[in-house]
Amino acid sequence: MPKIFIGVLFFIQAIFGYESMSPKVLREADNIFSTMKISAYSHHENIDRKEGIYIADCSAFVAYVVGRISPKTLSQLPIDRHHRHPRAKNFYDTFVNLKKSNTQNAWVHIKKMAKVEPGDIIAWKYGLSLKRRNTGHVVIVYKKPILEKDNLYRVVVLDSSRGRHANDTRIKGVRDGVGIGTMWFRVDKLDRPIGLYWSSIKKKESKYPIAIGRVVN
Repeated sequence: MPKIFIGVLFFIQAIFGYESMSPKVLREADNIFSTMKISAYSHHENIDRKEGIYIADCSAFVAYVVGRISPKTLSQLPIDRHHRHPRAKNFYDTFVNLKKSNTQNAWVHIKKMAKVEPGDIIAWKYGLSLKRRNTGHVVIVYKKPILEKDNLYRVVVLDSSRGRHANDTRIKGVRDGVGIGTMWFRVDKLDRPIGLYWSSIKKKESKYPIAIGRVVN
């Protein structure tokens, strides 16, 4: 790990009183991507690390990665009745309801896109009016977001998905599940995310409540 990056981590810990676990989250997720043999998007989770099998939806995959790094952090996410793991809305709700005064938090809410680091987690929540089976979506930031315009960031993400992002490693009609691709997020004047483009800025922007969380120690 570069000495400069290590220095930044120590600075963050000294100023804010916590150690970012995002590098470990990224390392775990990237290791899964690099070593997996079978992957598919499904609500019927089947993860076998030894066999390299990762069949999961977006939230099951991220929950698995977080649990590998910090069971304490995973335990702070609520689990809805009749479900085995936190869903996308549980990630979102947890992030936006975090209180700075609670030193027992294993999460930190990152409000500004410019502050996002690889290994942070972005979650968005669908409204009930959309009548979707999924409650939203959740991704792991793979590379530092890049500001392309005054209010638009390009973000490379790692997630488990049925749909493909831009420049995606998943092959249409052949394989879905865990992969890496590019998205775009629009921010307001305070640099807070307010909209997203799943695979192209030429398509219609999606407006959902968006929140970003960071695993901390």
